[in-house]
Amino acid sequence: MSTAPSLEQDVARLLFAFLDGNDRAAFERLVHRLAPTLAQAAQAAVSDQGLLADPKDIAGEWFSAVFIDTRRPVVMPGQPVAQAEQWIHDRAREMTAVIAARPLPGEWGYHDGLNQTPSAGTSTDAPCAPADAEQIYVTNVAFHRLDKLDRTILRSTDVDRMLPADVAERLSLTEDQVIDIMAGARRRLAALCLRPTTKGRQR
Repeated sequence: MSTAPSLEQDVARLLFAFLDGNDRAAFERLVHRLAPTLAQAAQAAVSDQGLLADPKDIAGEWFSAVFIDTRRPVVMPGQPVAQAEQWIHDRAREMTAVIAARPLPGEWGYHDGLNQTPSAGTSTDAPCAPADAEQIYVTNVAFHRLDKLDRTILRSTDVDRMLPADVAERLSLTEDQVIDIMAGARRRLAALCLRPTTKGRQR
């Protein structure tokens, strides 16, 4: 009686077939077999780091790295799933640091790029304005300069639309703590976003 191969075994076999023999069909099967697992890993990394990035984009980068550069694959066939999941988490941390390091323009008016309407149990100290490309860019950079807990809570409430009580349960905090941290995070985000509007734009 045969047993189905484990995910690690199946992915290792498909990865080796592609890397060693340039088997494109094996790569397509690899994507089909591994994509759900990497999507879950990317979602966990995004939630853990409080990223605004789409988890599908992070998972897609792994497949792109394997497909484009077969001479230096991001994982070796030994434990491909575990290594791929670790790569996803490392990439999420790298994205946070890279985005936070980007420069902000000198001319800026506040825009709450996370959410046009405050979540339940929250308030914002700055007015909202219609989003444009620069405002979204500035909010994204400023958001990723917040600390991890601020990012995680704001992403949970404003992007994932979780209630403060649900966020509190997930993070082992009280609902009042979540609301207090959220309010402070929004003030800090507003302070990072606000820039003098009388000076010329700095590029």
